[in-house]
Formats: sequence, C-alpha cells, structure tokens
Amino acid sequence: MRRDPDKLGKVTSYQTNFGRSFDDIATEFNTLPTGERVFWINHLEFRTARKKVNKAGNQHSSFTTFNSDYVVPPRYISNSRYGDLSFDPAHNSVTSGSRKEAMTGLEAESQQLIPGPISRDFTGGAEFIDSNRTYWDVKTAPGAFFDQQFTNLTTRIKSELELTPHSVLLDVSYINGTELSRLRSWFNVNLSPANLEKIVEVNVNLLQ
Repeated sequence: MRRDPDKLGKVTSYQTNFGRSFDDIATEFNTLPTGERVFWINHLEFRTARKKVNKAGNQHSSFTTFNSDYVVPPRYISNSRYGDLSFDPAHNSVTSGSRKEAMTGLEAESQQLIPGPISRDFTGGAEFIDSNRTYWDVKTAPGAFFDQQFTNLTTRIKSELELTPHSVLLDVSYINGTELSRLRSWFNVNLSPANLEKIVEVNVNLLQ
C-alpha cells in the first residue's frame, strides 16, 4: 500500500478526515481478501465518521438492481449470516429491500458503527439487533425516486424515532450530495437533538 501513490493518497486522506492511525488502517486492510483490497481503498472516502458519511454514495442507478442475490457484492453475500440478515419476516421471504438492508447492516458492522455481531429481528419490529441489544431500523434513501418519496421517507424516520426506542441506520448509498444535504436540513429542523443522535448514516460498498 505504501508503494502505490494513488492508494496511499486515499488512505492518507481517510487517516486525516476520519482520525484513524495508519497502523489501525493497515490492520483492517490486512484482514481483507486480496481481491477486495482495492475496492476497500476506493470506498474509504464514502465511509462514516461521527455518525455522518464523508460523502453520499451517488449510486442512483443501483437502487432497483437487487432483485436477486447474484447482484449482491461478494463481500456481503459471502458472510455466513447474510441469509438470516436478508430474510424479511414481514414478507416471509428475501426481497430486494431486505437484501439492501442486509448489506447496510453488514457494512455498518464492518465499519464498527454498531457493535456486532448483528442479528435479524424476526419479530419484524426492527431490522436488526446489535450485540448491546439496541434495535436498529434501516431506512434507505430511494435513489432515482428521492423527490417523489422524500415526504414518505422523512415521515417514516420521524415516526420510527418518536414512537419506538429504535435507532436508525440511514443508507445514503443511492443519493447524491445535494439530496443528502436536503435530508440533513430536514432532520435538523424537525427532529429533537436526542433523536438526531440516534441516526447513523452509512454507504454500502458496491464497488467490484
């Protein structure tokens, strides 16, 4: 990694922006399969620090592509818990939405944004339960349908936070920076400080 200026530059930016030591980054890097390392490095700039992503994922066109496990990146589907995490008890099946939820949960866990291992909440009350028994609901900003679904999305997030003890993983992989700014502005106006603290933004890694 030190011998490649481009990769080193991305790691150095991550180190500066996220407050991580080079040794910590190298330790995580060395646990990855060789074939995953370049995609991990290229995704560093999209990671989360202090509950907010560094930048939105901007993967609009990918939002509607998860109708099969075949399109789920290997880094997620190879996890032994993917089958359970992607099962939606409300539909008694795996759906395109529950596949996205599984990726969101596993990515949040891998970045240590929530304490793992996470498990599916098979009551259907939330999506996941972390190792501290915190219940997490996943809300995914809907890519190309963002404008049409904005009110529905924000209403559901506010209701989840106000009517349940759940925290929220907000997947912003499929929206751009302008759309993310609009969401954050709405939250700042319409949510209490306590509920703002219960939202964790995440971008899944779709690079492959």
